[in-house]
Amino acid sequence: MKKKFSKILGVGLTLALLTTLALTVAPVSALTQPSVTLDDDEISATGVEYSLIFAITEDLDQGEDIIIEFPSGTDITAVGTADVSIEATSGIGSGAFSGAVPTAVSDDGQELTITLATPVIAGETKIGVGATVQVIIDDIGNPDTPADDYTLDVSTTDEAAVTSAPYEITSPSVGPLPGIVSRYNSGGILMEQYTGDDGISDAIGESLEDYVIKIGPGTYEANLTVNVIGLTLEATGDA
Repeated sequence: MKKKFSKILGVGLTLALLTTLALTVAPVSALTQPSVTLDDDEISATGVEYSLIFAITEDLDQGEDIIIEFPSGTDITAVGTADVSIEATSGIGSGAFSGAVPTAVSDDGQELTITLATPVIAGETKIGVGATVQVIIDDIGNPDTPADDYTLDVSTTDEAAVTSAPYEITSPSVGPLPGIVSRYNSGGILMEQYTGDDGISDAIGESLEDYVIKIGPGTYEANLTVNVIGLTLEATGDA
């Protein structure tokens, strides 16, 4: 009897241990990794539209929240309910829809909380498990510094935060400007000045014999034809 009781006790302890272990290591429900695209990835751009796409593994019910934590430097203070649109594919117990507008949008520093309407849209009371969700947010201001590894965190009322795939914020491409092109007659008198890519060709086209064209430092993109007798093209400054 004692031996049988020991076996039963051993089995009980084993089950209790396995149950405890399972509770300890059970994963927290989390979204799939969000992807982020911007309609303008230039630094300091305002009125930018961000599109976030992710899939849910827990129902997202009417009145629940989608929480997005943006990286430091991102300006979300201008975002209101009219700036947010939600779309979803069909999930378990829910149909596909587009154009849902949230009940409320609030920001707390870098965190934007989007509260689903009641019903979510067209009678849908939830976004079901397995649905892919797209959140489109307009009127965001980009950070002031460029980087190719910006990320944001997305969570919901029931699902833990997941960090997005990296996205890029870039500096504008600003090339060097053309300089000043000056046209002098044969007596050394300044006749006219030009600028822009066509500055040199314009000056050549209006030059006469023995004129001098002085070209200021800068970058020019032009196809030039010189057909004036005695015309001199001369660089100025450090060009």
